[in-house]
Amino acid sequence: MNWDNIYLKLNEKGFNPTESNSDIVDFYVKVTDEKKMYICVILKCLEGVTVTADSIAKSAKRLENKFLIGGYSDVSVMHIIFADREMEVQELVEDDNKFWIVDTVNQKIMVYEDQPDDYFGMKDVIEEEIRKCTNYDISREGEAEAKIPFITISIVAVNILVFLIGAFNLLGVNGDALFNLGCLDYSAVYGKGEYYRIITSMFLHGGYDHISSNMFILLVIGIGMQTERWLGHFQFLMVYLVSGMGAGIVSSTYHLMMKDEVVSVGASGAIYGLFGLITVAFIMSDKIKEQGVRIVIMIALLIVGSLSKEIDMAAHMGGLAIGAILSLGILRRKENEDEG
Repeated sequence: MNWDNIYLKLNEKGFNPTESNSDIVDFYVKVTDEKKMYICVILKCLEGVTVTADSIAKSAKRLENKFLIGGYSDVSVMHIIFADREMEVQELVEDDNKFWIVDTVNQKIMVYEDQPDDYFGMKDVIEEEIRKCTNYDISREGEAEAKIPFITISIVAVNILVFLIGAFNLLGVNGDALFNLGCLDYSAVYGKGEYYRIITSMFLHGGYDHISSNMFILLVIGIGMQTERWLGHFQFLMVYLVSGMGAGIVSSTYHLMMKDEVVSVGASGAIYGLFGLITVAFIMSDKIKEQGVRIVIMIALLIVGSLSKEIDMAAHMGGLAIGAILSLGILRRKENEDEG
């Protein structure tokens, strides 16, 4: 949540900050010519902070009475409570307090019955910040369009099925078998016009270790599932396929230029595209510090995946670059949608 932007909007609406001795609460006060005072309390019940509804209700009454005694004819206190867990609100309701609860996990504002539908236009401001968090924070599950990442699950299933079909037909993983199944070979692609290999090679693997590591990254590490939840089903599929095909084109072109007699298979090019997309998204949305562990894991996987001599580095780097470029376009489009 961008607190600075929320505070800036309060300032623009005539609220001024008052001194607070707490890291979890901020007070903003607006005074009218009629000696009427509006107090907006921003309360952050996040990251293990425990604040009960009873304590909020009591503090609201003390705050209101303090300024009424000070000579103000009317004092109105509004609590905007940001919480990452369910809160008991009975005490707040019974004491006629004005409050909203912003559910930071499910990214929504909860406005209870008899509570104000708006407060100096701040509802739109908070909803805007929620949309930004939903668009850019891909570390949280369930916040984006795709609740169940069935495209990722389907991709994994197809890869495993194709691998098993090859095994049951005793095709093995030798070069001839992979060639017949549709591996990436620049002489076949450019010499014979077999461009379908750019796609079929994405679903072939050279052995149990190869397919296990790629499917582990998609499912267990969650690079596929997290990205699908952020982008939605269709856009995720497009990014995956474009990255994979782009990696295949880069690889076959590179080996054509180098005259390397190699064949290439695997989902790595598409996976590296997802790596590139997510890394750029984290950096562009200022999530790089919050997601340090995830970034370190991703970088470690990138390094480990590039150590073997059998790795098609051209495909990996091609997929990585394409994913990064796609991320820039996706982020810009999301920004335009928010502004519009």
